[in-house]
Amino acid sequence: MKERNKKGQFKKGHKFWKGKKRTNISKENNYNWKGGIIYSEGYRYILCPNHPKAKSKKGYVAEHVLVMELILGRFLRKGEVVHHIDGNKLNNFPLNLKLFKNRLEHIRFHANERRKK
Repeated sequence: MKERNKKGQFKKGHKFWKGKKRTNISKENNYNWKGGIIYSEGYRYILCPNHPKAKSKKGYVAEHVLVMELILGRFLRKGEVVHHIDGNKLNNFPLNLKLFKNRLEHIRFHANERRKK
């Protein structure tokens, strides 16, 4: 009996066969569930599937965006940028967040900070 198929993979039933490990278990029932919080590029994201700024199909929104929206009492407008004053992307306390009206204003702020140093 041949142990491998045409692609060189082990056939089903062989002791080295790697079957499909995908499951349909989602969210709370999945062993890898972390309570709806993920980290990416230094930021903390919270699961909010119905939020207008939810990224892709997964429905996660940056925590600092949610905090700023609570402070303002509205959703952020298109182009508005939330800045971390101390530079720590995980420090999402209201006093550490600053809102810029657009991306250009945010870039100018960082340019001025670099000139001061």
